[in-house]
Amino acid sequence: MLETVRSHERVSSELLTVLAEPGCPICTGIARVAHAEATRLLGESVTDPGTRERWRAARGPCRDHARTLLAAAERANEGHAVARLYVDLVPSVQQRLAREASRPNLPGRGRRQRAGLARCPLCGVTEVWARRALHALAAATPKGELDRAARVEGREICAPHLAFGIRSVPRRRERVRLAELGELAAQRHREALDGLIDELRGGSPPRPHVLAAWRGAVEWLAGLATSRGGRGRTSTDT
Repeated sequence: MLETVRSHERVSSELLTVLAEPGCPICTGIARVAHAEATRLLGESVTDPGTRERWRAARGPCRDHARTLLAAAERANEGHAVARLYVDLVPSVQQRLAREASRPNLPGRGRRQRAGLARCPLCGVTEVWARRALHALAAATPKGELDRAARVEGREICAPHLAFGIRSVPRRRERVRLAELGELAAQRHREALDGLIDELRGGSPPRPHVLAAWRGAVEWLAGLATSRGGRGRTSTDT
């Protein structure tokens, strides 16, 4: 129980940090979590047999998180660690290519499921953080620090992560809280899109602040709204 409380407090603190920046706090938070996990993975790649085994079972991370891993390696000058991880995959890739020619495709299943692969080692970590963060936001004290921060314009949870949160949180009142945050954000972004349409109909070039608001609306809808302009992805994105 104490560990659960500590975990909740830690996630709430992390949320307040990312809510101080523009963009979806969940996208930004999981991008940071993915980078931290990638850095940890690089450090364990040589010394921990379990890490290497999980890596082989998943045939490495998904495409998006492979980019995260490469970026972490470049920052830490750990290219040799990436090489050690990926050299383990060459035999399994060779075997897969040989099998693919003779095995029929199985529609309706994900690529990793079709190939019999374990889950991307970074997707699981980011999903856990996203669930905890969304639960913390949904359970935040009304008009408390976390609740107020989540309502600031330009800091809204993106639509895909709101949908994920509404599916994930256990209590109805918490789902309603997330839906209310979504309604507030949707109204703001609808006004931004309407403003752009009105200016285009007027025949004059849209003003810079109107274009910025329009871009923010699209990023919110599509789940592209990290503070650094990239997507904070989980495997649960809608």
